[in-house]
Amino acid sequence: MIKLTRTDPPVEMTTEWVAEQTARFIANSDLRVWSVDFLKRALLDMSGYKCAYSEIKLQQEGKIMEIEHFLPKSTYKNQVLDWNNLLPSSRHCNNAKLERDPNKYPIINPIEDDPKENLYLLDYILYGKTQKGKNSIIILKLNDPDHLLTPRRDLGFAVRTELFKQYEWMTRVASDGLTPDEELRIVASLENLMKQGRPKEEYSATVSTIILSDPHYERIKTFIQDNGIWSSDLNTLEEELKSIRLDTKP
Repeated sequence: MIKLTRTDPPVEMTTEWVAEQTARFIANSDLRVWSVDFLKRALLDMSGYKCAYSEIKLQQEGKIMEIEHFLPKSTYKNQVLDWNNLLPSSRHCNNAKLERDPNKYPIINPIEDDPKENLYLLDYILYGKTQKGKNSIIILKLNDPDHLLTPRRDLGFAVRTELFKQYEWMTRVASDGLTPDEELRIVASLENLMKQGRPKEEYSATVSTIILSDPHYERIKTFIQDNGIWSSDLNTLEEELKSIRLDTKP
């Protein structure tokens, strides 16, 4: 989970439309007044087409996007179309949360809370640093083995393997002195890997944490800096990753 920024509501979401549709829902709670394409598009754009909780990519390979009401619509009917109450969610997270009230069981709101302050990652498993973090893991089932933990672990292994390969290759070519072509390839390889940890990418909190906490990354970075080929693009990428990485201890 990463921090998100609330965007402006879609232009179709006028005060009149919200009032009319909210009244319809209050009169008949079976009506799915929130299930409209322009709302879904706006929420997906806000999150980079990711679930606001689990960070899985939505609208691909059967990963259906659902509109999540942070404050449950069954209890807070007047906020069924409150733009500030809506989040893009995977079916897994939406079904896990159900109608639990965050005012009774506080969980992380990725718009208002910084997940970095509430969660840490150890061996691809999420742990809570705060009660809000602990509640989020339990309620949203963020360590579900099949849906979330295994894909996070598989991606993390792939990132670590690639870092090790880059480190091994760097060590081999360094012994003979770098050619200009090898300099370009080393920088490009690291850039491409770091881009997998950018905020818009799937499981970006996991990937950024793995990269920045891996000793091979530190060796590669030091080598690149010592050879004067650390670029502004690499610096920008590292700052992006730092902004969302999780701690690896309580």
